[in-house]
Amino acid sequence: MNFAKKILTIKKWIYQFILNPNLYIAAVFSIFIGGTSGAIIGFISGGFIGYSFQLCGASTGFLFAFDTSIILGSLIGSIIGALCSGVVITSVVLFKIHKKTKNNCNASPENIIQILSLACWMSIEIVIGMNLGATIGSLKSLGIGTGCGAVIGLIMILLIITFKSSPKRPGTIQR
Repeated sequence: MNFAKKILTIKKWIYQFILNPNLYIAAVFSIFIGGTSGAIIGFISGGFIGYSFQLCGASTGFLFAFDTSIILGSLIGSIIGALCSGVVITSVVLFKIHKKTKNNCNASPENIIQILSLACWMSIEIVIGMNLGATIGSLKSLGIGTGCGAVIGLIMILLIITFKSSPKRPGTIQR
C-alpha cells in the first residue's frame, strides 16, 4: 500500500471513530474512574515524594499540621496522576469498545446499557491492576515505588487484556 492509501485509511478510521456515539457514552465512565484512581495514587505518591525531596525546603511553617512539602507534592501528584491515568484508561477503553462496536454505530437503550457496563468493567479491571501495582511498589519504596508500581501494574493488566484468550466457537475442533 502506498503512502496516500495509508493516509486515506487512517482518515477513514478516525472518521469512523468520531462518528461512533457509543464511544462518547463509554468515555464518561472511563474518564471518571480512571481520573479518580489516578488522582488517589498520585496524591499518595506525590506526598511521599514531596516529603523526601523537600519541595518547599525553605519553608518552616506547617499548614493544617502537615509539612508544606507534603501538601505541594500531593497536589502536584494528584493532578499529574488524574491526567495521565484518565487519558490512558480512557484511550484503552475507547479503543476496545470501538473494536467491538465499529459495525453497529447506533445508540439504542439496550446498546447503551451494554456499552456502559463494558466500559465500567474494563475501567475497573485496569484500575485494580494499577492499584495493586501501586501497593506492591509502595512496599519497596514509598513515593517513586508507588508511581512505578502503578505503571507496571497498568502495563501488566493491558497485556493480559490484549492477550486474553477468546471463547471457543462451537464449530472448532479441540485436540
